[in-house]
Amino acid sequence: MDGQTPCSIIYEPKEGQKSPQDRRTYEHQYYVTLYDCSNKMAIAQEDVYAKENENKACIRLCSLFSLDGCVVTCDALNTTRAVAKAIISQG
Repeated sequence: MDGQTPCSIIYEPKEGQKSPQDRRTYEHQYYVTLYDCSNKMAIAQEDVYAKENENKACIRLCSLFSLDGCVVTCDALNTTRAVAKAIISQG
């Protein structure tokens, strides 16, 4: 599991912003991807909603699949008790 923001998308500035060069003021798409290394393909993506971190999206992704017998890896941002409980509860 890992969170990404696609860089190839052209972002439109928020209304009222003067500088189109300041990418921090743009509305970014942000999502978490569940990747299957055995088959080398992404099997699911979940949006990270506004004012939410990717941990909640990871928990929602875990609830969609049975993870019995799987090894789940994620970066340091997702090493929280809530994400660990979601992974364990799915097997």
